[in-house]
Parts: sequence; C-alpha cells; structure tokens
Amino acid sequence: MANFNTHLAFSAILGGATSALSISTGIIDANQVTALCLSVLIGGLLPDIDSDNSHSLDLVFAILGFFALIAFISAYGKEWGMVDLILFAVGSYCVARWLVLPFFQYLTIHRGSLHSLLACFMFSLVTSTITYHALGYSAFDAWLCGIGVFMGSLGHLVLDEIYSVDLMNARIKASFGTAIKAVSIDHWKGSLAIAVTGFWGYYFAPDTSAFINKIASIDWNNVVIFSIIPSYLF
Repeated sequence: MANFNTHLAFSAILGGATSALSISTGIIDANQVTALCLSVLIGGLLPDIDSDNSHSLDLVFAILGFFALIAFISAYGKEWGMVDLILFAVGSYCVARWLVLPFFQYLTIHRGSLHSLLACFMFSLVTSTITYHALGYSAFDAWLCGIGVFMGSLGHLVLDEIYSVDLMNARIKASFGTAIKAVSIDHWKGSLAIAVTGFWGYYFAPDTSAFINKIASIDWNNVVIFSIIPSYLF
C-alpha cells in the first residue's frame, strides 16, 4: 500500500496532467484549471479517510477542511463578514473533528467499503451536488469537480493495487486485490451508507447536458494525435 506522501504526490501530478490535457483540448479554460487540479488532489486523498493511522487521518481531514473552507470563502466571501467566516471556519472544524471523524472511524475499516468503485462514484456525485447547490458552481463546473474527484479517488485505488505487487521479489503481496473492488460485501454497513449517500448525490446532482455537450463537441481524432505529441514535431 502506498503511503500518504506518495498518494499526495501522485494526486498532484495526476491533477496537473489532467488539467493540462483538458485545457489543451478545449474542455476547460484557464479559469477552471485550479478547480480541476484541486478536485483530483482531494479525490486522491478521500479513500484514506478510513485510515487506521490517526495521524494520517487527522491530516487528511485537515487538508479536506482547508480546501472546503477555501471553496466556501470563494463562493460567499463577499456576502459574509469576517466574523461570520471565522465562526464558520471554527464551527466546521469542530463538526469535522468531533462528529464526522469519529463517525467515519466507527463505520469504516481501512481498505474496506471506501476502497471500492462504489465509493468513487459516491465521492463524485456528492462533490457535484455540493459544489452546485451549496457553492453556486455552474452545472458544468460542478460536474468538472465531480469527475476530477472520481479520477483522483480511482487513481488512489490503482496506486494502492500497484504497490501490492513486489516487482523486486517477483511476488504478489497478501494485500493484492483489496484496494480495487466494485463493492465491499464484507463491510456491508459501510457499503450501504455509501450507496445511500451516492443515491442522494445522484438525485440532487445538476443536469449533465452542458458537460456532455462540451465533451461531445471535441474532435477526439485530432486530440489523440496532436494534444499528446508536441506541435513542433509536425
């Protein structure tokens, strides 16, 4: 299993590469690069909220809380006063630290229900719903963040699976196959909670037409040839 620093570095690289490819193909513009990068980075940390390591878990929640606060300030900073924002920040930390964190520790087991494709979809749907309804993002930007989170969380699982293979000693570790699974049947309570949360995200998610139309408008034949290979080679 890859450690926290490895996941953080990998997610940052994946976010940068995804953003570079997206802006070069015209899917996003320069104003949307930061949102996509941060979404992939956050997604790359989410599967570790079930970590057995309390230090890593506290750090993950601190980082997620920081990004959530930045997003909230960006959306409502001009409407709220300084005192209101400070109270919100303190209140959010207390809720995350003393309510949400213990709940996750009780409900989840590391490499359990959150290390699944079901959880990746749930993270994506909830992100799209929250950024659209709570933060006032457009439907396209909300889905952009949701897709970014999905890519980051899926990348986390793939990296964990890769680390389960010992290439030096040509053997497969006992942890192989525990990082990527469709759904965790053994930890059915957590999986049920994830499914219910994902359904909530799906029900309230923004319309997908703007995002789908944007993707469909891209000439993917040219993208494959020209966006990856430097233009000076032609």
